[in-house]
Amino acid sequence: MTHRNAARRLVALAAAAPLVLLTDCSLGAEPQPADEAVGHDEDVAAGVSEALAERDAWDEYVEPFEEVLAEQGFSELGAVERRGAMHYLLATDAHGARLELDEQGRFSIADARIDADPCTPEALGIG
Repeated sequence: MTHRNAARRLVALAAAAPLVLLTDCSLGAEPQPADEAVGHDEDVAAGVSEALAERDAWDEYVEPFEEVLAEQGFSELGAVERRGAMHYLLATDAHGARLELDEQGRFSIADARIDADPCTPEALGIG
């Protein structure tokens, strides 16, 4: 599968952005207000998906991501890391969220600390 095909599939997945949101209502980084969490991650997912749709090669992914991630409060993408056979880049934000972009054009957002008690889908506006 080419990067362009993976990117096109990813754009279709952006419509399911709430599935990208993986939250953690525990201790750690500064919590994000619950009423902003889903919208924030949807904005990140939409920007990342759009950037993927416009690029063909791995190296070309980094530049458009940097702008989207900076606008959404994420760090720059770090050096290429490896998990098993998969290579990926990682960016984080002040709420503990981790955005990972892998070499196949897939990305995930996880581990954001959310200020919600109780931490339920309803508190996040997705239930």
